[in-house]
Amino acid sequence: MEYKVDLEDVLFTTFDFLNANQLTSLPRFQGQTEDMYRSVIDEALKFAKNEIAPLNEKSDRIGCKTVNGRVVMPEGFQEVLTAFGQNGFMSIDLNPEYNGMGLPTTINTVVSEFVMGACASFAFFHLLTRGACNVIQSFGSEEQKQKYLSRMNTGEWCGTMCLTEPHAGSAVGDITTTAKSKRMDPT
Repeated sequence: MEYKVDLEDVLFTTFDFLNANQLTSLPRFQGQTEDMYRSVIDEALKFAKNEIAPLNEKSDRIGCKTVNGRVVMPEGFQEVLTAFGQNGFMSIDLNPEYNGMGLPTTINTVVSEFVMGACASFAFFHLLTRGACNVIQSFGSEEQKQKYLSRMNTGEWCGTMCLTEPHAGSAVGDITTTAKSKRMDPT
């Protein structure tokens, strides 16, 4: 099935409705231009259509397998993930000091939508890695930033999500919260 996007609608929303071009006036985005943002969006859409979308059927029909205790992705995933990182799409709004592009999160959101629409299972490499990068970038030591961010921003390494198992005593779905009102004495 062909992956389709109404690029005109995306550009209208990004630049006419959200006025993303105004971000270029902020000191953090000094030297950036709307043309730069449009170029990243155009290239990301081409990549999503030509490289990521063809993985969608493989992800559904084949899926990942465990071989000798290691997870093996369907054919093509590793190559596309490497190219995705090398083209800078993994780190659009992350710190340039660690191989990020330093563009606005708005532009990354557009790209993330293309990736998710093209192949949801591939999108998790991007989304989880960016989440982990944001945590390290915000709270990590300089040593951790040096060790992990460059490799994650280029797609060499990926972030992950650790979930608890049902009935293991810490399942997220088993959590319940109760709020009780306690009257306070106004005096």
